Amino acid sequence: MADTIPNITVLPDTVTNIYTDPGVVAAGIIIGDKINAAMIGQGEAQLYAGATPPAAINNATGYRDLLPCKPLDNDLGDTGAFIYSRLGCTINVKAV
Repeated sequence: MADTIPNITVLPDTVTNIYTDPGVVAAGIIIGDKINAAMIGQGEAQLYAGATPPAAINNATGYRDLLPCKPLDNDLGDTGAFIYSRLGCTINVKAV
């Protein structure tokens, strides 16, 4: 198993680029690598894969819900991984 990456605090109502988080970068994960995201504690967030961050992650862009106890993987080769949480949350990411 790879070393654990520091948790990521997702600020409320802010689209966040997972691949550019300092802990993710320090772990050697690069854009296009397959990653797994897990919610730490309670919260709800939406995940979006694409080359550029959308102004908002919503029904128009499409998304996958990230919920407690239901980690999600993205696809190998995704050109970007973004997360949004209306109230904020904490996630942990690992390479898959």
